[in-house]
Amino acid sequence: MRRPVAVLALSLAALAITCKSDGGTATPVPTTVTISPGAVTLSALGATQPLTATVRDQNNNVMTGQGITWTSTNTAAVTVSPAGVVTAVANGTASVRAEVGAVQGSITVTVAQTVSALVKVSGDAQSATVGSALPTALVVRTNDANGNPVAGVTVTLAVTQGGGNLTATSQVTATNGQIAGVTWTIGNVAGAAQQATASATGAPAATFTATANAGPAASVALQAGDNQTGPQGLALPTDPAVIVRDALNNPVPNAIVTFAVTTGNGSVTGAVDTTGANGVAAVGSWVMGDPGANSLTATVTGAGITGNPITFNATSTAAGAPASVSAFDGNNQTGLVGFALNVRPAVIVRDALSAPVSNVQVDFAVTGGGGSVTGATVLTGVDGVARVGSWVLGGSAGANTMTATVSGITPATITATGATKQYNIDVRFLTAVSAGARAAFDSAEARWERILYGELTSIAITNPVDTCAQVPVPAINETVDDLLIFVRLDSIDGPLNQLGAAGPCFFRSADSIPIVGAMRFDTADVATFVGQGLFDEIVMHEMGHVIGVGGLWLLKGQVVNPSLPSSPGVDTHYPRPSSVAAFNSAGGSGYVAGQ
Repeated sequence: MRRPVAVLALSLAALAITCKSDGGTATPVPTTVTISPGAVTLSALGATQPLTATVRDQNNNVMTGQGITWTSTNTAAVTVSPAGVVTAVANGTASVRAEVGAVQGSITVTVAQTVSALVKVSGDAQSATVGSALPTALVVRTNDANGNPVAGVTVTLAVTQGGGNLTATSQVTATNGQIAGVTWTIGNVAGAAQQATASATGAPAATFTATANAGPAASVALQAGDNQTGPQGLALPTDPAVIVRDALNNPVPNAIVTFAVTTGNGSVTGAVDTTGANGVAAVGSWVMGDPGANSLTATVTGAGITGNPITFNATSTAAGAPASVSAFDGNNQTGLVGFALNVRPAVIVRDALSAPVSNVQVDFAVTGGGGSVTGATVLTGVDGVARVGSWVLGGSAGANTMTATVSGITPATITATGATKQYNIDVRFLTAVSAGARAAFDSAEARWERILYGELTSIAITNPVDTCAQVPVPAINETVDDLLIFVRLDSIDGPLNQLGAAGPCFFRSADSIPIVGAMRFDTADVATFVGQGLFDEIVMHEMGHVIGVGGLWLLKGQVVNPSLPSSPGVDTHYPRPSSVAAFNSAGGSGYVAGQ
């Protein structure tokens, strides 16, 4: 009886284990989908926003690894990627959904462009005559943050500087983000300080600028230099000047003004001037003429100009008796013995107040060195200057002296140094040359050897057959003193085109002075110009280029701003002291139009 009881107990225990409950073994299923953020507004086309979808089961537990499908109900406005990134396509709204099977969540996505920038499309940086409309209308475009145009935006426009007016003060942008365009009539004051602005809510204003140009010359008036008094033969202390204005009283630049002496027999320098930005033009200088009333006119080029021409009046005071005579030009020169100096010496006669005295007889006479003069007796001009015809130095090297005598006052002494020929030019012909043409080369060589002074170091040159200044030249193996020039006459381009060409080929390393050069002339022209007596001048000119005249000026700092086809109209000038002195002695001391 005990055995069956034990078996029954084991069976009940097994049954108990099999029927035990764990309290909740139901399979999780997606029940809700939530999207974050809960709503999105995009302010620029092309703007994006990542979305996050959270899936929960029936017990509100988060479920991972669920396959989520994203959709947009208005893809014309908003698209959504498989990863849940929404993109703005156009203004509008869409419901964006995240779906897991039959369960879904959704949010509203709104695209509403806002203006981030105003872009100037046309009309900026223009210029026009004062008081006139600019040729191109002002147009702006409103852009969102991604540079896309924004339509329906009110743009406000206003003139903020310089005066003038606009045809509209506000416009609404079209579908391309642009306003239709506003015409700007600029103010009446010339200058670059004209401004207009375009503004819209949410973006920095856009500023347009314009330059108002003065109108044509309408009037001319005295600016300075009237009713002065000055000694005969001297320039007045204040250069007469005028101011040119347009019809709105703006100074007119670039107007041409011509100054001319009308009474008194005075003289002017810088007779033609152009008004500057301030509308002012001035004569270079006005030298008083005959004692008494002197007058000068300033005439503006153009028709219908009020006040044109302007007349300046001045009083010239008579010069006193001659009180001094002194060297004015050409003193202390060096010249070739037996030849005239390159610069004819001159003296100036002044009164006790240093005013130049005109019509005074000056007698020039050689007092040392054995030379001679031509034009020895000269009357001073209105500037008080008298210049000898020529001074030929004596036949021996050394000091030469000459006096300039004015009755009743101490004579002036002018000195010069005679030098023997030192600069040597060796001309070698590479082709046959007629006797007439050869004479032109001989004359040019002699002329240049008289002009130039100073012995140059002889240089040994060894060079194979080469081309120099367009001229084939033979091999060189010799010592050159001082300049060797090869000459070739051949065909270039026919009659009356290019007459010739010349230039240096080798230079001294110490000072860049030419030592070998070449000259080439067109055989189609040589006989013609020899027959006309003009070939001497042509050869003289081209030989100067070989010596370095013109070609070396820029290298040597002897010319600044050379006028070339690539740079016309520049202020070309020669800064060397001798150049300035020669310019001043020719009457340029009062020049003010440039360097």
